Amino acid sequence: MGSTSALEIRNYAELSYVLKDCGFVPEHGPRIPHLPRSAGAVDMLFRDQDGSQPGIVVEFDGAWWHDNEKNRADARKTDALIDAGFGVIRIRESPLPPVTAADVLVPKNQDAYLTSVAALKRMLELDWIPHGRRDRITQYCALGTAQAVAEAANLIHRRGGYDLATSAAEIRSLRTPSP
Repeated sequence: MGSTSALEIRNYAELSYVLKDCGFVPEHGPRIPHLPRSAGAVDMLFRDQDGSQPGIVVEFDGAWWHDNEKNRADARKTDALIDAGFGVIRIRESPLPPVTAADVLVPKNQDAYLTSVAALKRMLELDWIPHGRRDRITQYCALGTAQAVAEAANLIHRRGGYDLATSAAEIRSLRTPSP
């Protein structure tokens, strides 16, 4: 599945499920052409449907991938995105420190629903969601469970990965040639 984790994809699916109803067009793994290569490849981008604002970038920073040098690169990338007019939220797994005050700190391997709720609440706090669409986020947060599980599983499968719902027999059959 490359460098994209199944957990990142699950978070993308949940955020997309809500934000598309709030006037955003979701994109996973897009390249923003007018930015330097080091800043232009983002994990998730939620563009305004009307194009009036650049949009919201959500970066998912897993603890296993990051060290001090990667944290410095994350800070430079965040600065470049903010300078270009994007709202940026980094979802940072424990024990990673925040890069900016907008970041959401979560426990390692936290459920995608809980992580998405935390990110959506931060977007509300930062006033990045149109006032006429904020109720959609409040409704989602009250549900108590993930709503985009099937979409996440489909995205993971299309990227060549699997999730924990995949049976052990299916995984073994992929690794062991049939006689």
